[in-house]
Amino acid sequence: AAIAVSRGDTHAALELTGRAVYMLDHIEVYFDVRIRPFVWGIRAQSLLLAGDGNAARALAQRTLDAAISDYAPDSMEVTEADTLLQVASSRPPAR
Repeated sequence: AAIAVSRGDTHAALELTGRAVYMLDHIEVYFDVRIRPFVWGIRAQSLLLAGDGNAARALAQRTLDAAISDYAPDSMEVTEADTLLQVASSRPPAR
């Protein structure tokens, strides 16, 4: 999914991140919850590629909230999530 985002392949990015989020939401065993902001961040980038600024912004906020909860304040994960939210917030809302 991250490769599809980096290549600008909107269809593949949406498909793959949709599956990843679904699988993440249905994990029934213990797992490292710090994967959540990573998956959500890539999904938010996919939504931005697709032009869905509202959904991207909401998920970017969720990503940042989780990163703040799971990582140190000055970590790369928090910085990246904050940058993603700023980018998503600068895009016009979907019509």
